[in-house]
Amino acid sequence: MSNTNAITTKQIPNMTAIAITRKVTIDQISTTAEACVPHLFQVAEAIHATVIGPCEFIYDGYLNDETSSTYLTMALPIQPGPTDGPIDGLSPEIHICQIPACSCATLQHLGSMEDICSTYKAISDHADKENLHLNKAHFREVYHNWVDYSSPNNITEIQVAIAS
Repeated sequence: MSNTNAITTKQIPNMTAIAITRKVTIDQISTTAEACVPHLFQVAEAIHATVIGPCEFIYDGYLNDETSSTYLTMALPIQPGPTDGPIDGLSPEIHICQIPACSCATLQHLGSMEDICSTYKAISDHADKENLHLNKAHFREVYHNWVDYSSPNNITEIQVAIAS
């Protein structure tokens, strides 16, 4: 579909999350998510963690083209309380961690992920116009409503870090 509302800047607080991190290329994001995200919810249930927000993808690294790679942390925000670190007996890769706070420029993307680049471009164009310096190597996608990759009903908040 498209992006909606005005581009805003906001401070995202730190959060406790059940997470898994993988190094991926653009072409690997969807299949990696399909393989990993269900396990985050299973682990949350198994350890009786209280999920307090939608699943988030946190990218650390540039995705300039189809061959570049980034570290993708798939994170499920939970109520603070469980000890940070690996989760004994459940998964060697899934862990509880702290996701640091971040100042960012943000815009909601509505619909299919097929045209999500237009939302990232809108944020970048706005930042250029407002002389706002972005850290394009750190960005997040918050899945407020997720149906599937091409659904017109997806609501994804794009957050691009503001350089400090």
